[in-house]
Amino acid sequence: MRDIVKHSGIIIIFLIIGIFSFGFLAGCATGSANSETISFEQAIQQSAADITEKLPKGARVAIVDFTSENVALSDYIKDELTGALVNGNIEVADRRNLAFVYNELNFQMSGNVSDETAVSIGKFLGAQYVVFGQLVPTGSTDRYRISSVNVETAVNAVSTMLTIRNDSSFKKIAAAVKKNQTANPVTDTGNQPAVGGSAGSFLDRGILFALRGDYELAITEFTDAINLDGNLASAWLLRGRAYSASVSRILKVEKEFSDFIAMSNAGGTNLTAEQKNGYAKAISDFTKAISLDPNLESAYRDRGVAYSYSGDIDKALDDFNHALRLNPNDAVVYRERGNIYGFKGDYDRCLADYNRAISIKPNDGTLYVNRANEYDRRGDSSRAKNDYDRAIKLDPNDMLGYANRGLWYLNNYNYEAAINDLTKAISFDIGGYDRVYFWRGLAHLNGAAQFNDFINSGIEQKIIFNYISVHQQLQAAIDDFTQYINLAPDDAIAYLNRGLAYQNLYNNGFNYGSSQQEQSENINLAFENLNKALSIDPNNPTIQKFKDYFGR
Repeated sequence: MRDIVKHSGIIIIFLIIGIFSFGFLAGCATGSANSETISFEQAIQQSAADITEKLPKGARVAIVDFTSENVALSDYIKDELTGALVNGNIEVADRRNLAFVYNELNFQMSGNVSDETAVSIGKFLGAQYVVFGQLVPTGSTDRYRISSVNVETAVNAVSTMLTIRNDSSFKKIAAAVKKNQTANPVTDTGNQPAVGGSAGSFLDRGILFALRGDYELAITEFTDAINLDGNLASAWLLRGRAYSASVSRILKVEKEFSDFIAMSNAGGTNLTAEQKNGYAKAISDFTKAISLDPNLESAYRDRGVAYSYSGDIDKALDDFNHALRLNPNDAVVYRERGNIYGFKGDYDRCLADYNRAISIKPNDGTLYVNRANEYDRRGDSSRAKNDYDRAIKLDPNDMLGYANRGLWYLNNYNYEAAINDLTKAISFDIGGYDRVYFWRGLAHLNGAAQFNDFINSGIEQKIIFNYISVHQQLQAAIDDFTQYINLAPDDAIAYLNRGLAYQNLYNNGFNYGSSQQEQSENINLAFENLNKALSIDPNNPTIQKFKDYFGR
């Protein structure tokens, strides 16, 4: 059981890269304004001292960014400021989560952050204050400024303005960090999960666990955040997303856990009790987040996905439409709504949504895979192939592109190309995409039949394949179907195809030179797999058709 201490305030220090908007700064300013020059190190320590003096001990601070002549110098300042604040008993939020927050709120880390944007970020993090800071060269000196603003009242609370000597010591530090060298020991507190009892500290850790794919641990941390602050909308949102992810067959997690792609299950068919429960919990959390922040677009989007996966596609469409009213440029929503339209048979709207998604994010390979699948369904094979090629060109390490192009090759009888692409897909983490093994098994099985056709046509001398290569292909098919069956033990068609592979292995064995014992084992395994397929799905017409092929 954790010892949980409630602090009197949660504060975020918001140091922005870029040009400031000082529209907030009306109010009661306190802090340092010194016309005398001081050293670079003294300025950091002084600004930290001003903050720790005005904020309650144990307050939570998030150092987001700082404007300077280069990013490396800004990072150095943030690290040094982190250490000074921690030494002053201030809780510092983990800066690794900041890119996630920007992405979540559809903001760009451009440095030109508006007052409204800053307040939104503060609210998302459960903060009471945001802070703007910059270091501006002015010749022989530099101007160093940090200003803290109350999120709710927009009143300036703490302001530090100092003049730094642009001396040899400062130049040495700036040059060293620009080359990614360590000028002085830099505290790594900002790179560690926050240790504290505030709701924000649990939110920090939950985000880190979610980014790593540890969804159960993320749920625990978000729950602790909610228990401390039930009005923290972001904790409800992110716990809901973690609930969804924990019960989905995930194929790909997008950058910063902003989105995940799972095996399409529009219509909610074949859900386990665990999945139904997980999606129900997710929907409940998204609904709570929306009640706390009706303008939280990602909550509508995520709830729509959970509705879609759990089978309530009409509610999913309602949420996707609402999300687009809040943010008409969310490519993920167009992708997911396109999936729903495809499931409903509204193929024109499906393709229109995929096109819109691509127009918003033209460098997202996953979107091209979706559109290619739709082209392929329409029989537009050429456009489908072009989109699969584009997806792989955009992301040569994307499993989905290779897997789906491999299936396209399989359906177009190019078994060698299919095997190559599916093997490439398997070399990555296929997640819940276990059918990749099934498809490669089919490619091996059909490839072996194709080789036999060449041989039986009397042109085997013109190709490199012979009975040995046929045997190898059939054994590879058996291995792939076995791998797939281990992951999906109730798929009757997989057993049927493995039985066919054993049957063909038996037939080819007479020419391959298999021993009598091997031949006996192969034919027995063929019948064994056929019987297993029949026991799972006895009325399946495909399985019934192949009973004659097996001679039973």
